Amino acid sequence: MKLIVLFGVFALAAARRDHDHDHERRPRPPAIVVKHRHDVGANETYEFKFAFLGMEALNETEVWLYKVDRNSEPHFVEAEFEIYTETLTNDTDVKEWLDNFKEKADKEREDRDSDREEGDREEGDRDRDREEGDREEGDREHKRRPRPPHPRPHPKFTNAVVGEITIESASCDDMGPYFLHYGEIEEREEREDDDEDRRKHRRPHPRPPRGAFYISVEDCQSVDF
Repeated sequence: MKLIVLFGVFALAAARRDHDHDHERRPRPPAIVVKHRHDVGANETYEFKFAFLGMEALNETEVWLYKVDRNSEPHFVEAEFEIYTETLTNDTDVKEWLDNFKEKADKEREDRDSDREEGDREEGDRDRDREEGDREEGDREHKRRPRPPHPRPHPKFTNAVVGEITIESASCDDMGPYFLHYGEIEEREEREDDDEDRRKHRRPHPRPPRGAFYISVEDCQSVDF
């Protein structure tokens, strides 16, 4: 719960970088792809991938990585991990990168499910007959339900900045919440008017900003936020 509240503190700052006094329509910010949680061994060198996706050209110099720090003002500081970036400028390369990212994520999910199933196998054997009966009833119920509408197709991204973040010899200091952001976030004094305007319209339970993720390091105490 504390982590969710803290993400809400800086979600407003990460949502917009420039105040638009004329209320003109601005370009849509790029989508961000990154795994939401990373479990890292103590002293391990750990690497993971990310991507900024858009319909227009993106700039590698606009890629920023911040760590949430409750004791700083504002409540985030630039992370010191090594970051490698590369620009993709056609939809074929972007799709290939996304397919590879999804394939790896699916493989990790299958491995976790396999480990969980191994632990539950004995209990599952005892309940197999009952599950068979429930499955038959569920199949009959599924046939009676109307099909949901076809989901809206995902946008076809034509440009991307993809990259890899490297943590060298992970320590407890590296543990905590982070977020990727396209463009440097303003200093506090430059955002005061903008913050006051957004404060009037803030959500009661702000969602974590796009690009947020958490790094957990083995044998380290949970970070107190």
